[in-house]
Amino acid sequence: MTVEYVRYRIDPEQQPSSVEAIHQVNQLPAIAPDCLNYQLAHCEEEPTLFIWRIEWASVEQHLNGFRKSPEFRLFFSW
Repeated sequence: MTVEYVRYRIDPEQQPSSVEAIHQVNQLPAIAPDCLNYQLAHCEEEPTLFIWRIEWASVEQHLNGFRKSPEFRLFFSW
């Protein structure tokens, strides 16, 4: 297993719609079988910072499976 961390800065007024979009559009386990789990965290010390923790079955499957799949564009469409 490998863990990926993605950091986002989201303006406070855009946070509700952005967080909803992340959860709706990016249902990773449903669209990427190599995704084992994911979690979106909101940083308390920096209110505009969000950290997305994604667990992948392996680096190889993530980079050569999901990253090369048609679903990869959907992942960043929000």
